[in-house]
Amino acid sequence: MALDSNIDSPTFNCYVSLANANIYMSERLHTSVWDAATDLQREAALIWSTKMLDSNFVWNGGKRDINQNLGFPRYGIYDGDGYYISSDIIPSQVVTATIEQALLLLSNDRSTLYEPSSQGLDSLSLGSISMSFDKLDQAPVVSQYVRSLLFGLFSIAKSPSGTVKIMRT
Repeated sequence: MALDSNIDSPTFNCYVSLANANIYMSERLHTSVWDAATDLQREAALIWSTKMLDSNFVWNGGKRDINQNLGFPRYGIYDGDGYYISSDIIPSQVVTATIEQALLLLSNDRSTLYEPSSQGLDSLSLGSISMSFDKLDQAPVVSQYVRSLLFGLFSIAKSPSGTVKIMRT
C-alpha cells in the first residue's frame, strides 16, 4: 500500500509525508541509513512507524472520527506547554516521533527486540576475562527519545507483554 498522509483520506496510513520526512532528515545528523534507503523502503518504514506508535501508546483525548484507522487526529489534547492542539492536524511531536522511529526501523527490526532468542550473548570467555549479557535487557521497541517527543500526548505506554504501564504526566 502506498503512503497516504492526508488525514481526510479514507486510506490515511501515515502521520507524515515522505517529502516532509526527507526535509526533516536533510536537517539531521547520522542519516546514512535513511540516505541509502529507496523511497519505497522509506515509505514502508514511515507507515510501520505510525502503526508502532499507535500500538505502543494509549493517546490522550479522543479520535476526531470514530471510524478513523489511526490514533490521530484527535480532539481534547494539549501540548507539553498546555496549549490546545487542533483536531485538524497531526501534532508536530507525533510527526517528528514517526520520522525518528522510522529511522530506527531502517537500522534494525525493532519488532523482534523483545524475543529472548533474537539478540544477546549468553557468555564469552577469553582467559580470565568473561562477559555475559542479559538477553531480556534490550533496547525498547520505541526508543526513550521517541517517547520523550510524545510527552503529554499519551496517558499509558503499553509494555511488550501486552499489559499496560500507567505513567504520570
